Amino acid sequence: MPATNTELQGRFVVAYVANGGNATNAAKAAGYSLRTAGKAGSKLVRNPHVQDAIRQEQRRLLHSDLATKALGVLKSIMENEEAPAGARVDAAKTVLDRAGLMAPRAVVGGDDNVPLTQMSVSELRKVIASGESEVLRLQAELDALAIPGEVIPAD
Repeated sequence: MPATNTELQGRFVVAYVANGGNATNAAKAAGYSLRTAGKAGSKLVRNPHVQDAIRQEQRRLLHSDLATKALGVLKSIMENEEAPAGARVDAAKTVLDRAGLMAPRAVVGGDDNVPLTQMSVSELRKVIASGESEVLRLQAELDALAIPGEVIPAD
């Protein structure tokens, strides 16, 4: 079970990921009161600790047989002569991309080049802090190169 503050939160996280992100149903399945499940689920998905646990559970699920099944679906689309050409091309591009045979997409910061959409709140805060530090460093370099009396536009 994912690391959370309570066992109830851990059950919520597992149910939330399993049901595709329905917070109310996940709260009910986890054991929250039927009367308060909607409010509890909404509050839980905004909790940074629970958000981190949701990301961990998503990663765990992706590293199970789900990735193998996804590749099987892509393969069947690519090999299906009756599938639309665009779907077949998209499936082929996805397979090549996952195999590392396509040019990587630009990803902004983060550990292990995780796309921003897959980062936890704490990971996103680290990316922002790193970017702010880099801006300050570059500004200091620019200031050191400035000629006295010269005005350098801000943007």
